Amino acid sequence: MSFVIDEIGYVFGGINNGIYEDDFWKYDPTADSWTRLRDISDATDEDYDDDYAIVRINAVTFVMNGMGYVATGGRSTTGGDVWEYNPATDLWEEKTELAEDGSGGADRTEAVGFTINNIGYIMTGRNSGYYFDDVWRFEPSSEMNEYD
Repeated sequence: MSFVIDEIGYVFGGINNGIYEDDFWKYDPTADSWTRLRDISDATDEDYDDDYAIVRINAVTFVMNGMGYVATGGRSTTGGDVWEYNPATDLWEEKTELAEDGSGGADRTEAVGFTINNIGYIMTGRNSGYYFDDVWRFEPSSEMNEYD
């Protein structure tokens, strides 16, 4: 997965020979350099709380207001959570679940994510044999809402 914030590329996640990758990197094209950031795993470390559940595949990403977001995807199960990355602190924060209010949203993989006017959108995807044709919108100050 990847996203770009202020001309810096961020790359993370994936699977390699059945092992889920938890390394997180940024690329600065001006300096032509890669920098390893804090891993996105749930490791014991006393300098920050990293109770993350971000390691996954087939997720969506989008960027709003200088923050990176990853949502949906899966590991051993599919997910509907949304996580926000702050490049100033190199920390992640869980924001919400896809329709945790019970309005019909469901965990999914292989969805599509994008941003328009600082609103994140998640659409389509699948969960096992069910294919979604819905669209959800996310604003950092609110919960996830189905887009009509």
